[in-house]
Amino acid sequence: MNYYIAIFAQSIVGEWRVFFPDFPECEARGFTVQDATFVAESALMRCAQETGTLPKPRDISEIKRDAEWLSRHQIDFAGPVVVRMIPLAA
Repeated sequence: MNYYIAIFAQSIVGEWRVFFPDFPECEARGFTVQDATFVAESALMRCAQETGTLPKPRDISEIKRDAEWLSRHQIDFAGPVVVRMIPLAA
């Protein structure tokens, strides 16, 4: 089983947006972190199936150094952000 980092960032309307840095096009949303986690697990599975090949999971230090990805998704670790590991059966 692989685990991928999910970045949860709160939007201005209070909803939680979920991004997977290792799957750039994969996103999920929920009004609570718990709801967003549930939706994110399904989204990750769907994105992995569509991609066909699983990327090597990056650690949080690598993701924090990815300035282009952080900027594109407007992620600021100084703000309301939650980081979780989401399992994906290989």
